[in-house]
Amino acid sequence: MDRLAGCILSIALVVGACDGETAGTTSTTLIPTTTIVTTPTAAPTTSTTTTLPPEPFDPVEATLPQVQAAMDEGRLSALELVDYYVDRIEAHDGELGAVLAVNPHAREEAAALDAERTAIGARGPLHGIPVVLKDNLNTFDMPTTAG
Repeated sequence: MDRLAGCILSIALVVGACDGETAGTTSTTLIPTTTIVTTPTAAPTTSTTTTLPPEPFDPVEATLPQVQAAMDEGRLSALELVDYYVDRIEAHDGELGAVLAVNPHAREEAAALDAERTAIGARGPLHGIPVVLKDNLNTFDMPTTAG
């Protein structure tokens, strides 16, 4: 082995690609092989890179900019945020009686806003943020006491 003048290393890179027409499927493209000639000088070393999942996001005391940043970073979705708040309403409102109605379409609307954020970005600072309205404000799609 000491008599080897060099080592030949062949590299073939594999690249995954996903096109818009076949969402959810992955095609594999091979990049042509490159040959590199090296002269061994020392024992080979290895290194590893660990990719950690994003930190979970806790919305309890988060500000709107923090929530938007978590959504932009992919640590939180509007749908997850709606589920979080609906769970809190269900857990605590029985004794409080503060919430008269929850939009029955909130999950669908949140999923649509998540898709929009992915496609074209957020419309503004309240994009995907659930909002609680006092019942004396009229809305076109929810019951209120304002008349």
